[in-house]
Amino acid sequence: MLRSFFKKSAMVYVATAAIAVASAARADFFVAVDGSDLNPGTVALPFATITRARDAVRTLVASGLTEDVRVVIGGGTYRLTEPIVLGVQDSGTLTFSVSYEAEVGQQPVISGGRVITGFSVNPDGTWSTVIPEVAAGTWTFRELFVDGQRRPRARHPNGNVANRIESAAPDQRTTFQFFEGDIPASTNLSGAELVFFHDWSISRIGISGVDHATNTLTTTDPIGPAAPIFDITFFENNPRYYVENDIALLDAPGEWYLDELTGTLTYKPVDGETPASIEFVAPVSEQLLIVQGVFESATMSPQFVRNVHFRGLAFEHSAWPLPVGGFAEYQAGFYEPRDGTPFYDLPAAVVIEQADNCSFTGGRIAHIGGWGIMAGRTAQNCSIVGNAITDIAGNGIIVGEDQFRNIRNINDVALGQWWILEPTQAARDNVVRNNLVEHCGKVFHGCVGIWVGLAHDNAVSNNLIRYITWTGISVGTIFNDTVSPCHDNAITFNHIHDVMRLLSDGAGIYTLGRQNGTLLGNNIIHEIPLNQGVSSSTGIFLDQGSTEIVLDQNAIFSVIRPPMKVNIAGINTVRNNTFIRSTDSIPYILYSNTPQGILTLENNDFTTQAGPIRCDHSVYSVTPTAGLGLAYLTPLLGPPIDDGCTSCAGVPYSGQFFDSCDVCQGNGLTCLGIPTMSNWATVIFTLLLMTAATLVFSRSRRTTVES
Repeated sequence: MLRSFFKKSAMVYVATAAIAVASAARADFFVAVDGSDLNPGTVALPFATITRARDAVRTLVASGLTEDVRVVIGGGTYRLTEPIVLGVQDSGTLTFSVSYEAEVGQQPVISGGRVITGFSVNPDGTWSTVIPEVAAGTWTFRELFVDGQRRPRARHPNGNVANRIESAAPDQRTTFQFFEGDIPASTNLSGAELVFFHDWSISRIGISGVDHATNTLTTTDPIGPAAPIFDITFFENNPRYYVENDIALLDAPGEWYLDELTGTLTYKPVDGETPASIEFVAPVSEQLLIVQGVFESATMSPQFVRNVHFRGLAFEHSAWPLPVGGFAEYQAGFYEPRDGTPFYDLPAAVVIEQADNCSFTGGRIAHIGGWGIMAGRTAQNCSIVGNAITDIAGNGIIVGEDQFRNIRNINDVALGQWWILEPTQAARDNVVRNNLVEHCGKVFHGCVGIWVGLAHDNAVSNNLIRYITWTGISVGTIFNDTVSPCHDNAITFNHIHDVMRLLSDGAGIYTLGRQNGTLLGNNIIHEIPLNQGVSSSTGIFLDQGSTEIVLDQNAIFSVIRPPMKVNIAGINTVRNNTFIRSTDSIPYILYSNTPQGILTLENNDFTTQAGPIRCDHSVYSVTPTAGLGLAYLTPLLGPPIDDGCTSCAGVPYSGQFFDSCDVCQGNGLTCLGIPTMSNWATVIFTLLLMTAATLVFSRSRRTTVES
């Protein structure tokens, strides 16, 4: 077994070395923060912007590619006010690729944010600055990042807690009573924002005002989508809420408030901060990168962007203002507009659609105001591999789309939903692998780490998904067993923990609708807290219409409620899984509106264990290769921690640590990855490899300059 491990490790090292050498190969164009778009784009005289490099590549594409084209981007921050857009005219071919990649040893940042300066210290210790564009009504923002950290708007109550509503007015939509003292007595909150928790989704609605004589809060628009299930007290009599964005709520270090009338930004500093020592960034651009082919109508095939690749690039800081009438979320970030049109989705910072064989690898997407990265409509054979997706307002990674887009049929006569008229438009054969997906749903709490819609034959594997406000991975989007383009997806070898942190009625992995051929296999799911709403939060949840799905060799433990749940589901197969419940008082599988006999149960291990799972527990042998692959651990999680727990040497490593030599920490830090000693060897080898690659690349650059 050990010989096999080192053989596999050697193969990874060779592959890594090949990538490093490839990165040192000849480039066609260079971009640098100190370059100029009047330059020719050489290593000695680089361009200043990626858009200028794209235009240079476009000229080569127009003349016909005879070899691969590479654009190398130097370190530093490149600021945008609008997204970089690549279309068919920027495409590679079936034979030759176009790539945009980081200089070796660098990770350039493409930022849609603007640096804010000019703060002065107020008598009360807060800082403030006036932003003329905000006062003029030409710019506003909902996110603020201080030294690379998202900071909360002024809110009450502070932190990840909420108040409870006492009672709702008869209209169940715009007025409710709060408990005495739950809202500071001196505040009217007119112009502030209500964040209301439905069971699995939220609403963000403007506040008209507060009447403290009657303890009544009134909103500017209805709470929730129009369906009756989103009435204020439909799920429970005392649902949760919090309020934010009022100067009177500015009472905790790190909070901020933007007065849109005067343009004044006020910030309450954290101890040790000074105006001169930290950087404030607020987003300007809603999207950062769009790679999009042409799809003019149902009567013609899409023109694909092909063979375009992005390597080692970071995309940060994007905006998304609330729509008119507020944000009324239906599920997983899809919201109901107030104009009666179908449900909308949020903009993704990076979009790849109507694309074939394109990739986003080794990058970072962070500090996002909408969704992270999307392989959307008609994306096929595309890859999202080895990236850090972190600090996302909504969903982290999106594959495919929902059912609501309308098109005309092939005869251009009838109007209907795309998946019925033209199911071949579904995203297919895409790969989402070895990504770190964390801290999603930061603003729109009903969102998920990875969402797969009406798409088929996609592989979502070996991802580490953690710290999500609702579900880890969601697959499917139709609430019944109708046949759709959602089928044959493989959700395998993922490590999911510490999800369902704010909302309820979700899971580590959640499914909707008929999905023949879909496999949920070899996933490890744990640290699912007690639901704070009505419905249980579980490890795997087969929800309405879920049919013809196979669950094979998953391990679920440290779940407060049942490890698995089914609701109005069809026939599915559950085999070779390990379900560990915390107490005999809860079932292993919770059947909701579904007869128990409908599941085919084969060779599952049902166990009860209270307390922490030890590192030598057999659960870790159920699917020992779940989570990030060997080559991705250190780049995404940092070097392993030498905690001296040699007795756990046989337990895989995930960049976490133990509170003793044989017990995982109780806060969700786990024991998953590769043996500690082998990781230190990996780190040393990787450092040597990067040094050698840098020397080769430097020599290549010198040769280019001299020639």
